[in-house]
Amino acid sequence: EARDDFQGDRRINAKNLIYYLTYQFVPKPLTLLPSQKNPTYKKYDFSQITSVKTLKDKEHIIAQKLYANLKKSVELMVPASGGSLGLLLSGGLDSSAILHLLKEVTNRKIFTVTAAYSHNSKSIFIARKLAKKYDTSHRTIIIKPDSLKLLAHIYSHKIPQPIGDNGLLANYILYNRLKEKTDFIFSGDGADCLLSGLKMHYLNFVDNLRKENDPSPYEHYQFGEIFFTQEELWSFFRNELANISLEEPLRELLSKIKTKNVLKRQVLIDLNFLVKNRLDYLVYTSKISKIKLLLPYLQKETIDFSLRIPNKYLIKGSQQKSILRKAFEGKLPQEILNQEKEGLSPPFRLWYEHNRSLVLKSLLRSTKLGIPLDYIKKLIFSIPQCELYKNGMKIWLILNLVNWYEGLGKK
Repeated sequence: EARDDFQGDRRINAKNLIYYLTYQFVPKPLTLLPSQKNPTYKKYDFSQITSVKTLKDKEHIIAQKLYANLKKSVELMVPASGGSLGLLLSGGLDSSAILHLLKEVTNRKIFTVTAAYSHNSKSIFIARKLAKKYDTSHRTIIIKPDSLKLLAHIYSHKIPQPIGDNGLLANYILYNRLKEKTDFIFSGDGADCLLSGLKMHYLNFVDNLRKENDPSPYEHYQFGEIFFTQEELWSFFRNELANISLEEPLRELLSKIKTKNVLKRQVLIDLNFLVKNRLDYLVYTSKISKIKLLLPYLQKETIDFSLRIPNKYLIKGSQQKSILRKAFEGKLPQEILNQEKEGLSPPFRLWYEHNRSLVLKSLLRSTKLGIPLDYIKKLIFSIPQCELYKNGMKIWLILNLVNWYEGLGKK
């Protein structure tokens, strides 16, 4: 771990490092190292969509069409080669809908798996009921604090950029458990972004209805998904970096989005920024596990149709993804249709305290990569307050950065 490693082609770009700390990923096509690439998957490049026109149909007609569209996407994804199928079953609406459709389009054996960080998670009990209703072979996996040690193994596979999404470990573990049964795994990822199901969609939608002044430079990401601030930049980084515009990668994208429709604007921003950049945590772990990942909500036809759904059918009062609930009325249990979204973020404080030595050593090693020691000290002192998502994520980003960098140097 000599400082010689921090030279030449392995010297991290300081400006792009700051963007990684801000956005939970390295915004494409930026790279942290000159020798690396940060590719965009052509299949998930939505940059050609800049504006949308909404449908004029009544709600029940649109719901029927959405159901038919999703069913077709699922059917086309079922491999012709035969064999069993896998599904990441969270117990939420998105994956439950995929399970229902799979049972409609195929009679193949389906293996489902649910991840949780606690035996008391509500999702466990709901997923078990669904597995029984749809006759799947089901397993529950409790992801324990020791799993944090798997980061080093994941990054030993030479992933091009560090992955900031905290679902990385859970997905890697689930893929490998399902890999024992099938090479084809379905997931409900993408539905929240596409159908305005994220909390920040609702908050920003209400915020924009309430006021007419200019939006935050971070648009709806101001509600919990920006992890580094201008004040921190000024406090901890060198003078020559202090004037970096943290929102620059996002502003670059915003200039290309033409629609003034608040919700459609958010969805287009998400598809071209959040989804495009964060898909790495799904794609690279699936490659490492040697499985074929199938994402029905992110198929072109489904995206094209969903973007045309009127706002009034997406958010009704405080209920989000209303049209998806309508589409599966009478098909999925009412418990699924009525429930609120339950997130799957690690209990950061428990994890960091359980792995205190590993976490502290990793944080301190990050100073060799250009992270100021004063910022690391701040993060170390924040561990007791890591029940707060932002605090936990700031440390998570550094842990992934260090494991990624050190993984590149392994033979």
